Amino acid sequence: RMWFGRDPIGRRSLVFFPLCQSSSSTSTLTSTSTSSFIVASTPCPIVEDDGTKSNPSTLSQPSTTTTSSTSTMNPIEETLKGWEEINTFAIFCYDFTEDIPCLKIFPRKQAENIKVASLSFGGSLMDDDGDDDDSSPSTTTSTTTIDNSAVTNTSSSSSSSSSASLPSFYPFGRREIITPPSPSSPSSSEEVTFSQRVDKLIEVLGEAVKVRVTLIPPPPSPAVPRLGILFSGGLDSMVISILSDKYLPENEPIDLINVSFGDNKDSSFDTVPDRVSGICGYYELKKCAPTRPWRLVKVNVTHDELHSSCRSSIFPLCFPSVTVMDITIGAAIWFAARGRGIIQDDEQTNNMYSCPAKVLLMGMGADEQLAGYGRHRSAFNRGQWSTLQLELEKDFNRIWKRNLGRDDRVVSDHGREARFPYLDERVIQYLLSVPLWHICDLSEPQGYGDKKILREAGRRLGLTKSTALVKRAIQLG
Repeated sequence: RMWFGRDPIGRRSLVFFPLCQSSSSTSTLTSTSTSSFIVASTPCPIVEDDGTKSNPSTLSQPSTTTTSSTSTMNPIEETLKGWEEINTFAIFCYDFTEDIPCLKIFPRKQAENIKVASLSFGGSLMDDDGDDDDSSPSTTTSTTTIDNSAVTNTSSSSSSSSSASLPSFYPFGRREIITPPSPSSPSSSEEVTFSQRVDKLIEVLGEAVKVRVTLIPPPPSPAVPRLGILFSGGLDSMVISILSDKYLPENEPIDLINVSFGDNKDSSFDTVPDRVSGICGYYELKKCAPTRPWRLVKVNVTHDELHSSCRSSIFPLCFPSVTVMDITIGAAIWFAARGRGIIQDDEQTNNMYSCPAKVLLMGMGADEQLAGYGRHRSAFNRGQWSTLQLELEKDFNRIWKRNLGRDDRVVSDHGREARFPYLDERVIQYLLSVPLWHICDLSEPQGYGDKKILREAGRRLGLTKSTALVKRAIQLG
């Protein structure tokens, strides 16, 4: 028997490719299927013995099938068509002991109300508003554009091609306390309760960071960092950075990797918003933990390099999620994970540097749980707390397919491992136990009410300006 599957959150990538199928010609392998298929961590072209590249549509469909649906694909997508993300709702077994080998599906306990009949679920994973956070025109710059020709006409196989939705799956339960008490002035005991919850968040998130950094093998020299952090200088990355400082030897460097897209002039890179916040965050950390050798690694990516890498590396790694937003987010993470840039120092020596760390901490999962996206504010404005809670649940239900598989693949492409403190099981369970109005208050302005509990945690950890920064989309640089 061959057992396979992903963890309930989907932090590690797992994809499948159907090699040959029954006469039903569907691209989904079911529990009654005896089809052959490939399971892998990353999509790749499948080459036949004669040197041709396999395509499941040509393997399973009659020769009379029209090819008009694939004629608009770019050549890279054509070679990868057929790969799909394996869902997180079940554990799978291909049983070779049966008279006729077959795929068996064992739904997780929390998914017993879902009819898990296949390896993957289709359906639309995009929002009606199409945004990944509050990306107003004022935050968009010309330095963040991407060559659309690398991702044009990909809707035929992308997740936005269907209006169906994913089934609901709550591996850690659901939040029970959603609506705040009657609108009377909060009592002192209520304020104490919020204060206690902030302290508890610092404790559980600190443990999540601790287990992810202290178990990294020690570096060969105290001057060599064992840890890198994908670092925008925003709230999420600042909190995990200051917590990492608590659990690594005091004299050991920590690499803060910051990406900026621009033209070929060096001066343009430091004017991009994420670079500005990254530099500010770097000096803020130096003030909070002055004995720590913080290293800000400034990864500067020209438009030419961006477009070239999207075609050769980033697009295949993001597949099957290949919207423009997927590719631009994947590009930012891919260049950050490469870790090649210039060290920020006061002397401006512009020394080139390559991060040696094999483990990278990432802040993914914070916005999905703490109402950090612009669509969460829109949901709150539409229907207050209950509508906001449904939007948060929708985000968490699809994070395995919309974000984590892609993120794991683009980081692993550089021989590094992504670790996600905000997606630690204990952090997730704790945040679900917190009343929603302690998580956020979206009646308050941006930079204050969104991710309210994490902002207060940051202040208690000694952070200052970064706790009031407004969320900005990663793909905007």
